[in-house]
Amino acid sequence: MTGNNKELNSSCQRITYSVFYLIQSNYKKSLYLYYKVNKMNIIHNSAGGGANTNEHGLNNETHVIQGVLHSVLSSFSLIEENGNIYANKDGSRLCIGSTYRKKSFYNFINAHFPQKISMNPGNHHLCVSRDIWPHNFEPDFVLVLGGNVNIFEIKYQAGSGSVDEKIQTGPYKKREYEILLSPTFGVNYIFLLNDWFNQNGYRNVIQYNIENGCQCFFNSQIQEICNFFKPQIENALLFDNTQL
Repeated sequence: MTGNNKELNSSCQRITYSVFYLIQSNYKKSLYLYYKVNKMNIIHNSAGGGANTNEHGLNNETHVIQGVLHSVLSSFSLIEENGNIYANKDGSRLCIGSTYRKKSFYNFINAHFPQKISMNPGNHHLCVSRDIWPHNFEPDFVLVLGGNVNIFEIKYQAGSGSVDEKIQTGPYKKREYEILLSPTFGVNYIFLLNDWFNQNGYRNVIQYNIENGCQCFFNSQIQEICNFFKPQIENALLFDNTQL
């Protein structure tokens, strides 16, 4: 009986190993076929975001920035040269603001707040959260007018994607910029959205941003955008522009 039991146990083990190998082999084949089939059927987000952010997003950002900036400047007879905004006041040309894109905003930070933050990321914890340094201090566009720093986040979408979640983070990002820039400058955090976001599914998140101090404009709302900046431009003419 003992010999028969050993032989039976040995046979069971061989069967178990064989079944396990067969399952494992079929699993790998199934997994390979699954990925192969799904790779052929992936619908890429060609509308923006994901791997296409640089290709689609940056081109759109440049187009939107140029359009909005041109509209604001022309509405108030302002001129932009080499990143500076000029107005005519009493027959003289007065610098009332400046513009920045992406990493160039670090120049503004270092010029005004060297005591708050260093280009060395090791010191970032002195004033801002660890998860926002350094990449989120590279805004799409910044328009400084007098004592106001306007941070623009430009979003383009033609279908559901990761942007849906990103537009929920405005109030948090605004707070981080306020910690960095106050009390010298006031902060406005502004979303510029294409018409995809002008639908019922985004009403709540847009309202949430507005209720928490962020601005949301559609790219087509040129007059509303100009109206928003009118008080800033008027105040910038009275501002101590040596701080810019």
